[in-house]
Order: sequence, then C-alpha cells, then structure tokens
Amino acid sequence: MTCVTSPGTLFDIDKVIAELGAGEAEDPQLLQRSRINAIPESATERLQMSLAIDEAALELESCNKAINELKNRLARLKKCRRNLIRRKGSLLSPIQTLPPEVLRLVFSYVKRPIEASSPESRRIRIRSPVFGLTWVCAHWRAIGLSERHLWDDYMVDWRSYRQFTPIFRAFLKECFEVRAQKAPVDLELVSSILTPAVTPVLDIVLKSPQRWRNIIIRSDNSNYALLDHLPVT
Repeated sequence: MTCVTSPGTLFDIDKVIAELGAGEAEDPQLLQRSRINAIPESATERLQMSLAIDEAALELESCNKAINELKNRLARLKKCRRNLIRRKGSLLSPIQTLPPEVLRLVFSYVKRPIEASSPESRRIRIRSPVFGLTWVCAHWRAIGLSERHLWDDYMVDWRSYRQFTPIFRAFLKECFEVRAQKAPVDLELVSSILTPAVTPVLDIVLKSPQRWRNIIIRSDNSNYALLDHLPVT
C-alpha cells in the first residue's frame, strides 16, 4: 500500500502567504489612514478603499480554500497512516510466518459446506466461512483457492427461491468445477417443486456423477421429481 498525493493539489505555503501579504505594501498610506479610522476625503481614496476591501475578500477566500485543501490532505494522510499501521501489524502477525502446509491444516478446520440458499424468500446467496479465508490477503487467497478439499461440499436449497441469476450460476460453476478441480464432492439438494429455472443449476452439480462421494436429496413433497434428473441408470 502506498500513500500518493496528487501533485496538482500541493500548496507552496510560503508562496501563498507571500501572495496574500503582498497587497499590504501596495498603498501603505491608504492602509495607515484606514487603521486610524480616517474618513476617505476624495472619490479616489474611496474607490481605492472599496477596491482594497474587495481584494481582501478575495484573498480571504483563497486563504480559506488553501486551509481546507490542507485539512483534506491531512485527513487523507492520517487515513493512509492508519492503513499502513494496520497492514504492518498484519504482516508481523505470527500466522504470516507459518509454512504453507501448516496454514493449509489450519484452513481445514474452517471448512464448512458451501451453502446456496435463500432464507425467508430473500435473494439467494452462496455462503461459506471458506470465502472469508480468500479475502484476507493474496497469500491466503492463493492457498485457499489451491486447496480443492475446501470446495468439495455443497448444499443447494431452493425451497424459498426458484430463480437463479447468471452471476449466481457462474460463481457456483467456478466453485464446483474450477476450485474443487476433480475432487470427489458431497451434495445435499433440498427442493420443493422442480421448475425450469432450477435446471441450469442442477446441470452444474449433477452432470459429473463419477465425482459424487455422498449425495442427499430432501423434498417437501412425496414425488421426488428431482430423481428423474439424476444421470444414473
């Protein structure tokens, strides 16, 4: 992680201060008269005073803009610093020094079935603690994705949901065919009724019967229509 500040946002503080203070030397007599509350006597002096007030307002606006920009830069730098401290602590964590074979053993204790379900009729999701392992860092992700036994246990429940998006099917296919590789798999299928929308999902998990280690089928009705889709004789 690198903290980067755009060159276009940099301020030369000394230059800004010099520019803002330059106006004080333009007409010292006018400034001196204003400091003692002398009333401008001529139209020229009144015009000069009005112009000086307008210029001071513009300089004040520029000064406020510079201050706000510096505050924003400081906030970004503080955030970057916090992230670097957090990353440093993570990199110094003892688990980062574990050999890959030991880390794989640790990962095996996190393994749970990859569950595709939609509780309370909400949008269907794929959940598993295994996913969290692949989100920690690139090192953990590489090891997690290379361990096919972490991706060999599936439970698909569509009793409350009968529509599967292309993104859902693509991710389930990646887990089942790419991440699990050729590993034997455990399947649990929980159904109510079979609809055409379910068929593409069944095509993913049922097309390789030679990989089945265990398969469990549960149904809310007694006809078990799902059995007709099993590629066995």
